[in-house]
Amino acid sequence: MRIHLVTMPWHPIDLPSLQVGLLHALVTRNRPDDDVREFHGSLLWAEFLLKRSDGRLRPGDYVTVGSDSIFDGLGDWVFTGVLYDDPSWGVARSRDYALRRGISIGTASDMRVHAAGGGAAAAHPALACAPYGDLTCEFPVGGPPAAAAPSFRVCSAPSRRPAPSGGRSPHWRRPCWP
Repeated sequence: MRIHLVTMPWHPIDLPSLQVGLLHALVTRNRPDDDVREFHGSLLWAEFLLKRSDGRLRPGDYVTVGSDSIFDGLGDWVFTGVLYDDPSWGVARSRDYALRRGISIGTASDMRVHAAGGGAAAAHPALACAPYGDLTCEFPVGGPPAAAAPSFRVCSAPSRRPAPSGGRSPHWRRPCWP
């Protein structure tokens, strides 16, 4: 079995994930025949921002939005336009919030335009390894992930998970990000 351990964007990029490291060691010790892989979406997102912005969005900017602004939710706000499939979703409200609190959302706004492509770029390596056996996901082809329209697809895979009715379901469904 393949097991993927993933850190999401906004995990500190200057520190390894203690949770992923400990879980990796525990799973490897208790399931030595399984293939355990780590995917660091936080590093992939930071690298993506650096490349896509031609060096304007640097690691310090990642820290400013992801760690220094954690209680203002700027990191989450960066991805909300993609989540709601509306680039303008929450922009006016965030500007009002920033004015009231005396904070800047300029850097987060600069990152927000890269969120769709960055999310796909960070997710693609983990999903491309297909750890779910028969699970199939459609991935963008013919260019970098940012060139593809952001979308979520539903994938199915064999499972022994209980069905909502309490019985056993031969398949389960979950969102799959290209």
